[in-house]
Amino acid sequence: MRVRLKRDSLEADIAPDIGGAIAAFRHDGRDIFRVTDPLAIAEFPMAPYVNRIADGRFRWRGETITLPRNFGEHPHPLHGIGWQRAWTCAVLNASSARLRLVHAADATWPWRVTMERLIALTASGLEVAFSLTNDDDRPMPASIGLHPFFPAAGAVVKLHTGAQVLTTDDGIPVRTAHTAVVDALAAGASVADLALDHCFAGWDGRADIAWPTHTLRIETAPPQRFVQVFTPAGAGYFCLEPQSAAPDAVNREGSGVVELAPGAALRFTTRFLIESR
Repeated sequence: MRVRLKRDSLEADIAPDIGGAIAAFRHDGRDIFRVTDPLAIAEFPMAPYVNRIADGRFRWRGETITLPRNFGEHPHPLHGIGWQRAWTCAVLNASSARLRLVHAADATWPWRVTMERLIALTASGLEVAFSLTNDDDRPMPASIGLHPFFPAAGAVVKLHTGAQVLTTDDGIPVRTAHTAVVDALAAGASVADLALDHCFAGWDGRADIAWPTHTLRIETAPPQRFVQVFTPAGAGYFCLEPQSAAPDAVNREGSGVVELAPGAALRFTTRFLIESR
């Protein structure tokens, strides 16, 4: 199922049945997001954890939590619980829709939660407001993020960050260091020259992506302090993922995970602002 939003020269296709995802985002017929196989989506939400949890295990309030694999034989559960499930969708008007997912505690996440996304086309681009609410009677660890895909051809990325969280081949952070790529991204780096699957800490919540014909500014409010950059060679796309924590944050102090009290919510809004060149 697809829901199409339209406003002037902007168009977005929403996929409530596939993770409450954005299936396409276009300006004047040009794809701003990159549609990827096999799900044919271009962005999806991450919650109640972002990226991955090492071997699906962590300690929380004296208890060992073990989560099952959720992506074939990949050893680390990925991206939370919402991206593979059907969401309910209420179309608010021609240019906006609200999506909702209610999760009962189970083996995939042993706390009750509600996720909501308000997706709206604006005068200058696309806005996604995303929230995670703890419906349980126990506190829980929480982090949220967005996972958009962008066309790689001709793209230059510019962002400011304080440190680079280096990762192993399977995407689990091992140390934090300030390396040359931090300075390269601050100046503006061609995606073709990058080989990254890294999470950057100390981000100021803004990034610019420039193509030959247009520029996309990404802004988060409140400013998110972590951003994952993934540039797979030869894939034709790259990812720049605003998020509230680093991968495996539940196992690493100071990595952004928060304790969410019963009834409390974690939320942020991301704006994708388009400017023709």
